[in-house]
Amino acid sequence: MTSDAVRGTHPPLNAVRGTLTALNAGRGTLTRFSAVILAGGAGIRLGGVDKAAVELDGRSLLSRALAAVQGAEQVVVVGPERDGFAVDWACEDPPGGGPAAALAAGVERLSGVTTTVMALAVDHPGVGQATVERLIRALWADSQAAGALLMDDGDARTTQWLVSAWRYPALRAALSGEMTGRALRRVLGGLPMISVAATGAESADVDTPADLADWQARLTTDM
Repeated sequence: MTSDAVRGTHPPLNAVRGTLTALNAGRGTLTRFSAVILAGGAGIRLGGVDKAAVELDGRSLLSRALAAVQGAEQVVVVGPERDGFAVDWACEDPPGGGPAAALAAGVERLSGVTTTVMALAVDHPGVGQATVERLIRALWADSQAAGALLMDDGDARTTQWLVSAWRYPALRAALSGEMTGRALRRVLGGLPMISVAATGAESADVDTPADLADWQARLTTDM
């Protein structure tokens, strides 16, 4: 697909306020980006805890996710509002409608002046600024791609739909209509996209008590 709706356009450099440098097709120009963080999951497999508030090495998963996208011009967190975070908040209607509905609610809350959207689930503590930059660089280096998704070990089954960068017009169009209960793979799978290989523990999430224990051990070892 080569339409302008997929390619998007770039704003003047003097409009860029974000701090993250994303290379546009390798030419060194800057592109603005916004971020949508999904933080409203019920955490059932983790014992029903508020996953966003779970702490690793003294920092909540939400704080870690926000650090990863700190260069964004606008950050929308989809989930219950929490004090102490300078972000915009959104919630799917009805709550608990699933990741596609949550992502749609977050994208709807964006101001609409962005060209690029970073989608990030709150339970990926291994994702950092370098991950975000690499995904956005890969997206804008391929004029045909609407999205760039993290993938572990080159296995399509490990595609991380919620560690991904998207061209805003294409993402917004794909998320139009009723999203409640729909799978992201079905909603976004028809868009042209590229995969970006994960490094280190970027793709390791916190979904179960065993995952949490693994992450705690990993951070202890890295200290």
